Amino acid sequence: MKKIFYTSVVILITTLLVACAPSEEDTPTPVTTYKLSQASLFTEPSSSLVEYTGSGKVNNSGVVTTLSLTGSYQRTATSIVGFTGRDTITGTFSLVMNLQDGTTTTTNNIDVIETDGDKYYPLTVTGDDDLIYAIDGYAGKSGGKLNPYQYAIENNGGFMSYNIQACGSTIGECPSPTNVATRQYTLTLMGTETISVGNAKYETYKIKEVYSQQSSTSAFSSWDATSTFWYYPKLGILKGSEISTFDSGSIVELSYSAKSHNFGKP
Repeated sequence: MKKIFYTSVVILITTLLVACAPSEEDTPTPVTTYKLSQASLFTEPSSSLVEYTGSGKVNNSGVVTTLSLTGSYQRTATSIVGFTGRDTITGTFSLVMNLQDGTTTTTNNIDVIETDGDKYYPLTVTGDDDLIYAIDGYAGKSGGKLNPYQYAIENNGGFMSYNIQACGSTIGECPSPTNVATRQYTLTLMGTETISVGNAKYETYKIKEVYSQQSSTSAFSSWDATSTFWYYPKLGILKGSEISTFDSGSIVELSYSAKSHNFGKP
């Protein structure tokens, strides 16, 4: 009788252990945290991509319309006629905003950037007329004006500005630049903060930006913005929150975060 009892107990315990053992689906996916010190260990493909998702609202004369958004930023290494002898990439920013009223707004801008290792120096900007304009006479690296967020990290914040100029029909040449707009950035490095992207966490620089663009041509809007960005070197902006006020009176609020990227991880 005892043998039958002990055998029954062993079978019951074994059954319970098997039933309670975590299945493959129950096992949590390990979360990796990437420190700022690991940023240089990420490898960038010849065409890198960071994808975003988010939401926001538009206020037009008191009429508020909510929206959802998807976006991406792609950097592609390429040689560009007119910038021979420079290391250049294109930066393509794409944004689709689906408004609650059923309308959809799509933005696609392609700009040229000069690189020096992991440092980025803007060369061009695309106007609302889809024409290409120079930044500071295409000075790029020789002009010493970094990407604003890299500038903020290197200088613990500060102020910087770009002159947007019409230079004629030949890309890369700007013998008589004509200023058509200015961009001004007041940057505050607020410290570091860890955020999530997919199944990983990243220690990022948190940067506050007060931005102003003033234009003398219809190719560029005049507007001001106050934003906070979470920036991880090499990958770029992983999270953003911004409020923009346009001369037309419209106020646009956006919040977004990266959902994926295709960089090689350490």
